[in-house]
Amino acid sequence: MTDNISSVEQLKEAICNYNPFNVPAIVKNQDIWGQGFPDIEKLNAHASDTILKAIKSVNYNSNITSMAMTADKGTGKSHIISRIRKLLQKENNSLFIYANASQFSDLNRVRYLFLQTIADSFSQVGNKKVSQWQELATGMLNRVLKKNIPPRSLVHNFPTLLSKREDLIDRLSNAVVQSNSNNIKNPYLVKAIFWTLSKSHAPYAINWLAGNDLADKIAIEMGLPNIDRKQKELKALDTVRQILSLASKYNTLLICFDELEGTEISDNGCTKAQVIASELIKSIFDEITLPKDTKGIVILTAMLPDTWRHQVKILTGGVPERVSAITPVQLKHLDSELTLEIVKLWLRNYYSSHNLVPPHSVYPFQESKLKLLGKEKPTVRQLWEWCRNNWDIIPRPPVKPPYEKELIEVENSIAKWMEDKETIAAALKFGYSHVIGKTIENVAIEKIENIKPKRKNNGYIDFKIVGKEDGKTVKIGVSVIQQSNMRGVGAGLKRLIDYQTFDLTRGCLIRSKTVKSTTRAKEYLDRLLSEELGGELVKLTKEAIKPLLALLFVDRSREEYGITQKQIADFIEKEKLAAENYLICEILSDPAREIPEGLIDEENLVNEKLTEATTENIEDIDLEDIDNNLVA
Repeated sequence: MTDNISSVEQLKEAICNYNPFNVPAIVKNQDIWGQGFPDIEKLNAHASDTILKAIKSVNYNSNITSMAMTADKGTGKSHIISRIRKLLQKENNSLFIYANASQFSDLNRVRYLFLQTIADSFSQVGNKKVSQWQELATGMLNRVLKKNIPPRSLVHNFPTLLSKREDLIDRLSNAVVQSNSNNIKNPYLVKAIFWTLSKSHAPYAINWLAGNDLADKIAIEMGLPNIDRKQKELKALDTVRQILSLASKYNTLLICFDELEGTEISDNGCTKAQVIASELIKSIFDEITLPKDTKGIVILTAMLPDTWRHQVKILTGGVPERVSAITPVQLKHLDSELTLEIVKLWLRNYYSSHNLVPPHSVYPFQESKLKLLGKEKPTVRQLWEWCRNNWDIIPRPPVKPPYEKELIEVENSIAKWMEDKETIAAALKFGYSHVIGKTIENVAIEKIENIKPKRKNNGYIDFKIVGKEDGKTVKIGVSVIQQSNMRGVGAGLKRLIDYQTFDLTRGCLIRSKTVKSTTRAKEYLDRLLSEELGGELVKLTKEAIKPLLALLFVDRSREEYGITQKQIADFIEKEKLAAENYLICEILSDPAREIPEGLIDEENLVNEKLTEATTENIEDIDLEDIDNNLVA
């Protein structure tokens, strides 16, 4: 056995070159949906067992239940959620929704943000190797046809079926609506879910299901009506309830709320945890009626013990009982045995990936020291940090690992963020807050201001950059407008060119899409770009916004990462992530007063062919067989 042990020189070189514990021990979205951290299943097994029992119970009883999971920071709340997601991945009849409340930046729009979270979760790959939207669509189709078509076969064949029968979506939707006439108030939801089976239409269908509008031509082609911007928050919760009710007819649902802590306060004085508990969880309980043939819904909410005691439990109107129908499940800290097991697992994966064999299972650490640490009942995060600090190499800058982690998450979900006006604007504003006092593109930046009058602006212009250019004061209004519907684009541009009302000297539109000609919006855009107004259209690119988004998310989670605002500012300064960012510079540069090349023309809907992702056999589906089983 000793002959196989790697040499001291090989081990030292590996240890000096790379510290596996330099990755922040924080479970983020990509960890929930991906592999995440290595798991010791007996760590807090009582919690995952309780959740799994609840899922089996609602599946049998066709009802809604809930539970809270409380634990100190770093104990493993998100890790348990990740474990449950992986276990459900092996099952055949469950859908999973992960709502990371750290992304609920505006508590006055929490219903709309939750709808977007559902759309994003259902876009993730489920246990049938297709998206959860496609699993749901397959379940609806099989129920009305009395068939058992595998989801992958349906997704593979659907473009061909659609090309042969243009009214296929309408006919399928009508059949589902007729069989669920008591539960489906909005038949367009069913139609949109069926559209997710078509590769070329799926991104638009998911965007619509998330509460966003579509370009007029695409909306007409898919038969999906756009919702007025003012109605989005009002309609969002009703859409949420209908989606959940419909999905639970075919699959057991697990909805996980995580990261409820934050400093945000709603207009009516409630914390984030209180808004989620009273506006979302209570509404799901009170306003979704599940027929006997449904699979059931489980709501799991992870929070700190103090959040439960001092924010949620004090609410009236039966809210605490709806957040946790049983006594909250409490997670436990580590002991000596678990401390050793976890470190062994972490290091086993590390050495295996480097083709090394250490002299003992916790090398370079000492087993006796780990046992002593375990007696202190550390959290998993504290153990990870201890391992990082005792790896005995020069540490990397403390902000870089969190930044890299957030950047990966942004890259994995950039399509969603490109449609999120508020978050893109917040990322730009955050970037500009770190260049105040600098001169960029001949503009000496003095301050960043909110837009007034607020009521007339109605949220269209996001912020104002105030500075000096050639000795003259400049006030640049920045407006991110990613809407597809031209009415909304026009409403934003109408305000952006109103320099007098909003005290601007220049307007800057941030957008990645074209503005349709022969519309009022295009007239406003031409006016913005005119010599008189001297405004600009800056192309929003994924590569330019991704670093700013990652920095924004690092800042929002700086307490969890254990870093300070000064450290973040120093990192941004050293890496020049704001001062040399394309968007930061382009907004300040002399306006080109022309439409940039490469904007996305959404109205050219390209019908792509769906290519087979694997070599496995997928049976063809007979259109005539579907026709014979559909309601005429």
